[in-house]
Amino acid sequence: MYRYVAFAWNHENPRATQEVRRLRRELETRLPEIRNVLGAQGLVVYCASDSPASCDVYPARGEPAVVVGKLFHREMNEVELPKRVELDETTTRAVMQSQGRCLLDRFWGGYVAFIHDEARRSTFVVRDPSGDMPCFVTSVDEVSVVFSCTEDCIALGFRRFSMNLQYATAFLVRPYFDVRETGLNEVSLVAPGECLELRAGVEHQRHYYWNIVDIAADNPIEELKDAVQAARKTVLACIGAIGADHPQLTLRLSGGLDSSIMLAGLMRAPSQPDVTCLHYFDDHAGADERPFARLAVEGASATSGRACKLLEYRRIPTSLDFEQLARFPRTACPNRYVAYLTTHCIGPVTTGDGHGAFFSGSGGDGTFVRLRDASAVNDYVWRHGLGRHLPRIALESAQFGGTFYGVLARAIRNGMFARDRTLDLGKLHHMIDPAAFEAIHADADRFVPAWKKAVAAPSTRLSPEKLMHIESMSVSWRTMDPFERVRGREWFAPFTAQPVVELFARMPMYVLMHSAQDRAVARRAFAPYLPAGLLARRTKSYMDDFFLNVTRHNAAFLRETFLDGVLVKERILDRRKVEHTLSRVHVDSDSLVLKLIGPQLVMETWLRNWQRTVQPVARATAA
Repeated sequence: MYRYVAFAWNHENPRATQEVRRLRRELETRLPEIRNVLGAQGLVVYCASDSPASCDVYPARGEPAVVVGKLFHREMNEVELPKRVELDETTTRAVMQSQGRCLLDRFWGGYVAFIHDEARRSTFVVRDPSGDMPCFVTSVDEVSVVFSCTEDCIALGFRRFSMNLQYATAFLVRPYFDVRETGLNEVSLVAPGECLELRAGVEHQRHYYWNIVDIAADNPIEELKDAVQAARKTVLACIGAIGADHPQLTLRLSGGLDSSIMLAGLMRAPSQPDVTCLHYFDDHAGADERPFARLAVEGASATSGRACKLLEYRRIPTSLDFEQLARFPRTACPNRYVAYLTTHCIGPVTTGDGHGAFFSGSGGDGTFVRLRDASAVNDYVWRHGLGRHLPRIALESAQFGGTFYGVLARAIRNGMFARDRTLDLGKLHHMIDPAAFEAIHADADRFVPAWKKAVAAPSTRLSPEKLMHIESMSVSWRTMDPFERVRGREWFAPFTAQPVVELFARMPMYVLMHSAQDRAVARRAFAPYLPAGLLARRTKSYMDDFFLNVTRHNAAFLRETFLDGVLVKERILDRRKVEHTLSRVHVDSDSLVLKLIGPQLVMETWLRNWQRTVQPVARATAA
């Protein structure tokens, strides 16, 4: 487990200085495991880590700056791992002069950096583009507090948090997107790739350092061969670098393409870690992937010349006790509580070295592109108009549905004459009260993903389909705050690493979906390391029957939770719609029933857990 707390203030303000002294005494008394790693006039940083392999501290040479997390150099190949970064005098000078921007340009990793400029009386807080470490900010009596773990703020005696019900409603429509608002009115998010400037301890301005739209538009990779070679090199390097300090680790292996690629990368890592694969299965039709998981292990072992363990565990719907939801720690934003219980409530807790280093293929679908639609041809016309490859790409896209001429006509219309169109990922409108839904739309700009809000006119540079791809890569996968504290696990998802995301952002949709294949580049890049049976697979396991049984097993809990819950009382959910859905739990297998354990239950859980300490909630209204 690792976390940090930082205090920034105007050191010439006696009241603020006195408050910092009080906060430091409270922190050092109540959280003695957190140590001071930086002290300057106007900034102090504390950090705790029981796993240097996951989170280290990088102090700057002779300057008031520190990086908390993990930093790697950009240079990489398939043989040598990206080298660790040391903040020597040259690097420190670049960090100070660029106010942390050079960290994103020259390095990558999971980190939060604190840089203090005494001359400007400014502190710069820089969060890496992957969002691997949480980063939130609040204020207490003229002191800005930057932190990763909300429970630490509670331990320090913060009692002024109130719930942001506008955010609660927006979350139900567009869950898990990183917006600057959080579920707490007094807490804001430092977005991935963003720099927050605190001047004299007060938020002054925000700079978005990471312009993923420019990266995607300025240097596209249009040749399939080049994309495949770059993907293999970059993905293997990131997997190897992140796993290098974990001699024993565990992989959540589903048997799908993404986790199989992750296994192949771990087995070929230069550090040669001892890998244990966990596979969860159930007996419902389409949900038993044991043959594919075994095939992945056999293939990775054969091509790497190394062996790994495979542990198989049956999912049992009745083993999921939703009463456990009340025991999750409080966080500034909701997390995937139900998904956690579903996939991690059984099996070993830690690896053999006593640390829970778990790897996952999370982010693979969004990064590698798992789509079966006309995105490829629409993107091509947007970029090239009536280019010479248009007939081939239109024919490929027609394999997903429609006729060749119909797909071609729509692509020409969308790519040449309807360039102001938009695509919206937010479609979860069921059970939301109409008035609450309208209130969100009246103030929708507040809930635009942070990267898109920071980029000027992104729609003029990329097609809506490519922007949707970037948006899918920006959805937060990490649920570090509660889950590492619940089970002592540390999760890693190398497919969300900055070099991987930037690389695949540069690949147009017609390259990523070449030959009418989803994840076409990833399939070709790792064809030498994966069995033909896995590469040929075009479907994924579905767990509708399992989740339906989970819902039925917890029907009484769900009825009590929703009908007596905050979302209904605050008229965010429509009580009649909720009652109608609950009445169908035992008599219907409609997909709407499964939504009961989606974002609605996640948000209700989050709100209830916060009711232990927050002020009374305010009515949700449009701003």
